[in-house]
Amino acid sequence: MKITKQWLQEYLDIDNFCNFESKLMQIGIEIKEIIKPTNLDKFFLVTIKEIQSHPNADKLKICKTTHSEEWIVCGAPDIYVGMQCILATVGAMIPNTQTVLKDVIIRGVKSCGMLCSEVELGLSEKNQIFDLKKAYGLMNTNTPLQKFACFDDTIYDLEITPNRSDLLSVYGIARALSQIEFGRLKNLPVNRLSDIPSTNAFFTPNLPEDCWKLYGIECTVQNRQSPF
Repeated sequence: MKITKQWLQEYLDIDNFCNFESKLMQIGIEIKEIIKPTNLDKFFLVTIKEIQSHPNADKLKICKTTHSEEWIVCGAPDIYVGMQCILATVGAMIPNTQTVLKDVIIRGVKSCGMLCSEVELGLSEKNQIFDLKKAYGLMNTNTPLQKFACFDDTIYDLEITPNRSDLLSVYGIARALSQIEFGRLKNLPVNRLSDIPSTNAFFTPNLPEDCWKLYGIECTVQNRQSPF
């Protein structure tokens, strides 16, 4: 199970994470691995705004992104205008190969960066440009990658023992830490149903003999006219 401090702070009111590792061990959690943040300050979420054929290579394309007016040479056949992807700028350390990206001239065209695939980012084995628009929907681009998905936070890979199912959630870990006075547990938000007239609806549950308790809630669905 993996957590981050930022994720934990959604449920735990705490300012100082001093002795955090020892506190996890105190509540019975073994730390399998601590993954430090990768330096991704030269990676950006961008949108492709222009694509042209490479003048000297049939299988290559050149494109511009919202990051700058510099050309990027790309050999991926599936890029398109409006595509949202991850751009590695000059000086970036590519996670998969640990090489530093430099200005290169490819078939007579200077390429000032690289559109990254999931393989190059170390995310999966897919050797395709990471299409953020298809994966996550439309988002704000020209944003540093480190601000996306907590890449700027330390990741703790935890070993949870079978007898501690109460620690199989971030909230459960936050609750256990608060019980040893390491931070204060936040109250989970409760969505309250609005007071609307109810209609009579009945059902007969088909329960096994060993089911000793049943919980339920009365809900009301307002009639809406179909747009079709």
